[in-house]
Amino acid sequence: MTSLTLPETDNPVLLLGIIASLELDTAKGFEQLLDEEFKAAGEYDWFQSIKQHRKSRGENFSYKSPTDLRFLLSEATHEDSQIWHLIPGVSQAWMNAAQNLKFKLNQFHHQQLSPDLNTLLVISTLIDTVATGPSLESAKWAKALISRTKALLSGSYVPKPQTPITNPSADIVELEQKYSEVIEARAKRPPLGSPWNGERPRRHLTLDRNTRDVYDKNGISVKAEINQRGTEVIDKWLWYFPLGGDIFVAEDGAVMGYIKGDKYMIGWLGPEPEGYSKQVRGYVLPNEYMFTGTSIIDTATGQKIHDVARHDCGELIDQLVGRVAPDTALSISDYGDLFVPIEEGDPERLATAHRGIWFPGHLPGDSSSVPSVS
Repeated sequence: MTSLTLPETDNPVLLLGIIASLELDTAKGFEQLLDEEFKAAGEYDWFQSIKQHRKSRGENFSYKSPTDLRFLLSEATHEDSQIWHLIPGVSQAWMNAAQNLKFKLNQFHHQQLSPDLNTLLVISTLIDTVATGPSLESAKWAKALISRTKALLSGSYVPKPQTPITNPSADIVELEQKYSEVIEARAKRPPLGSPWNGERPRRHLTLDRNTRDVYDKNGISVKAEINQRGTEVIDKWLWYFPLGGDIFVAEDGAVMGYIKGDKYMIGWLGPEPEGYSKQVRGYVLPNEYMFTGTSIIDTATGQKIHDVARHDCGELIDQLVGRVAPDTALSISDYGDLFVPIEEGDPERLATAHRGIWFPGHLPGDSSSVPSVS
C-alpha cells in the first residue's frame, strides 16, 4: 500500500494525489484478491476473459487494465458478473456504494469533481465501504482519511507541513496535469455568479435594469453585440447583477460587475465559449435531480422546478423533452450545464440553466433573497 498520506491542507494538487493514490491502492487490492481466486480455479488470464465476454455481448469495454477500479466496480455490479461472488462481504449496501463510487470516479477522471476536502470525504467514505468487506489494506487509509478530512473541515485539526506523495504513477501525474488545466481555466473565467479573478476590464458599459438594455459611454445601445437573443441574455445578467449599473467587458467578452463592492462574473457579451459544444463545463454539484418527462424534481426535497423557479423554465424543459426519458436521473454543474450522469466517458450537455430558471440556492452566487427581475 502507498504510504498512508493524510492531508494537512486543502491544497487541490495534494488532494488530487491522495484521491488518485487511494483509488489505485484499492484497485490493486481487489486485483490481488481476484487473481488469487481465479488462479486457484485454473484461470490465469481472467481480465482478457472478461473483456472478451463483454465484447461478445456487444457491450462497451474501454478498460485497459485490471488495476482500473472503475472496471472492477463495473464488473462486480453486472447482473452476469464473474467476480462479485469472489469478493467477501458483498451485500446490497456494498453494491449501492460500488455503483455510487463508479459514477464518482468517472466524474473524477473527467475533471468534474471539485478537488477539495468534501470530494475527498465522499470518495474516502465510499472506498471505505467497498474495501472493508473484503478486508483490503486501503480500508485503513480510507478510515484515516475520513477522520482527518472531517477534522480539517471542522477546524479541529492543526495542520502541519504537508509532505507530497512520492514517486506518483504516470496516471496520477497525467490526472493532476488535466486538473491543473481545469483549475487554471476556472480561475480565469469562473461560473456565473462567482467572484471575478484578475483586474477590472477596460471597456465600460452600463446595464439598465429598467430598459433591459446595455449602453456605451455615449448612451448608445450595444444590445446588437450580444446576439439575436439579446433581451434573454440581459435578463440572465440581471439574475446575477440584479440592480444593474456599471459593467466591464474583457477582450474575450467576459462581463464583470460590482456587487457590494466586490467583483463578480455576470455573463458574456456575445456567445459564451463552447456555447454550442456538448461538453459539460465545470464541477458537478452534489444535488440530485430527476426528469419526470414534464418537469424536474429535486430528489432530496421532492420539489418541482415549476413550483420554485423564479422565472419561466418552460424552454429549459422543452430542451429535455424527447432527449431524456421520464424517470431519468439528472445532474448539474456549477456552470449550469445539465446532463445525465454516466458510468463511463464524457456526459453530454443537454441544456444550460441559470439561477433564475433553476432551484433557488443551488447554483453559485444564489440565495433565496435575490430580487426578481420581472
